[in-house]
Amino acid sequence: MHDRMGKDPYEIANDHSSITLADVYAALVYYMDNMEEIRRDITEAEKLEDEMRTKTPSLLIQNLKERTQKDASSDEIPP
Repeated sequence: MHDRMGKDPYEIANDHSSITLADVYAALVYYMDNMEEIRRDITEAEKLEDEMRTKTPSLLIQNLKERTQKDASSDEIPP
């Protein structure tokens, strides 16, 4: 995680006042010991997210498309 964020443990601890530097290192050790499982879980979660986005389109985007289409049709000049 810190590699993906480009931050060192000190920066992470400073950015999050509720955790200590020792907490950050403990999390890094846990991550290193369980890296394959964690990466697999992340990949599965990303696949599920993509699947859900495909199956369940955003209502906001759908409403915006409908408004855009309605606005475009009301802008037309009748013959």
